[in-house]
Amino acid sequence: MDGGYKADGEILSNAAAEYSIFYELGTEEDLGSYQQIPLLPPKEQMNELQSKKFDAILILTVGEEEFARFDLRTYAKGLPQEVQQKMEQELGINMVVPVLDHYQVKFAELVYPPIVNNEVIGDRRVATIVYTDQKGPLIELTNEQKEHLEKQQRRKFYYGEYEGKPLIRMEISNEKNSLANAKVQQIEGVEVEYSFKEVESGKYCFYSFHVGKASYFITFQLNDSFTEKDAVDFIRRILNSQK
Repeated sequence: MDGGYKADGEILSNAAAEYSIFYELGTEEDLGSYQQIPLLPPKEQMNELQSKKFDAILILTVGEEEFARFDLRTYAKGLPQEVQQKMEQELGINMVVPVLDHYQVKFAELVYPPIVNNEVIGDRRVATIVYTDQKGPLIELTNEQKEHLEKQQRRKFYYGEYEGKPLIRMEISNEKNSLANAKVQQIEGVEVEYSFKEVESGKYCFYSFHVGKASYFITFQLNDSFTEKDAVDFIRRILNSQK
């Protein structure tokens, strides 16, 4: 029907500004012959709009010059690009974090090698990315909690943690790993180890593979809306992005 936007008048140096765009789609109330405002589209079309509302790129310009662009789909569902770049620098390898319909990244951290007797043991670093289907509010940590995690547990939070049930957990390491008692299948020409486990909390599948300098270990919780085929498609996207 119509639309518009709300915006701050300016973006101050080293400050944030908020912009919102809205569209009027219609009304749920059916007034028959008195209907002046169009009815909303069918539920299927509304669901499609909901799933695709961030399929856009925000481009910032001054006059004719472009100085920044942001993939809103990644910001809404995946890991923000600047966060991923920082993690890749610490990890020393490139990593692929797919954007997944109906799922959102809720948490990203990096685990560093342990320190024993004031010496760092090895060089194994692991980036952990966790997806959920319902990302909630940010879980705030105190400075003391953050300091404990970073110094005592050798972990550093890069994104989140947001509330939400963890449904996909992806660990990306700079050293190879292997999955015990696993079967092997070929996906996009790469040997992928896999196994399944069913417990009281649900059914899970585990996949381990190496591509380039990165080693991936991924845990998926399977259900009616996310099947073994979806897990393989997720892995296929990672492998195709590395070609």
